[in-house]
Parts: sequence; structure tokens; C-alpha cells
Amino acid sequence: MSASFVKSTLWKESTFSSIAGVSLFYKSTLIDYIDTTGGVGRAGLTASAWAIKMGFVSPHPSLQMVADASKDHNQSLPDQLEHQVVMSMVERVIAMIRCRRGLKAIESFEQVHFLAAYVAWLREKAVRQ
Repeated sequence: MSASFVKSTLWKESTFSSIAGVSLFYKSTLIDYIDTTGGVGRAGLTASAWAIKMGFVSPHPSLQMVADASKDHNQSLPDQLEHQVVMSMVERVIAMIRCRRGLKAIESFEQVHFLAAYVAWLREKAVRQ
């Protein structure tokens, strides 16, 4: 995802400052709009965000090789490739959390969109440092 995608979302940098911030933001803004099963979707979202933040999930190895090669040459990834890296991480974390918590973890498009924006923000933050 490009930096413009992250900036065009409703979320600000301070929103993603911690996993607690992710949970508080999600509960305060999206909970009224999403009908979820009690303790499955939101808990899965929080577990997914935590796993991503802790580095338990990486992109598909082929995408990781390309991303690493671009870092070695001090180049940024094209927007389409960056989007593929982000979505690869989201797909992999959802698969991991569903395997461990149940098939109903991450129930809605909004939850997937939130994770994608969170991953993009973390990646953008890492580049700036």
C-alpha cells in the first residue's frame, strides 16, 4: 500500500502507536457498524495486530526477497509491489489466527481493511527510521 493510501484512511499515526491503541480505536469507531460474534472477531483482530507488531508474520518468502533486495539498493518498492507485500502479510496473519482461534476470527471486510492499513503504517514507519 502506498503512503497515500495510509494517509487517505481515517486513522492517524497516533492511532497505531500500540496494540492497546489498535483495540481502543477499533472499539470506538467501528464496533457500532460491524455485527460480530461476541469475542471472536474483535479478539481475532487484536491478536492479529499483536502478532504483526511482534514480527511473528512476514510476507511470502518470494515477496520478502524482493523487498530485501530493494532495501539493499536503497530503493522503495513500487506501490503495486508494496500492496502485494502488505496483503501477503495480512493473509498470512489471518490464516495463522484462524488456525489457532477458530474460523470466525477476522469476520468482516472492515477488519481486513484495518489490518492492511496497520501493516502499511508499520512498514512506512520502519522505512522512516
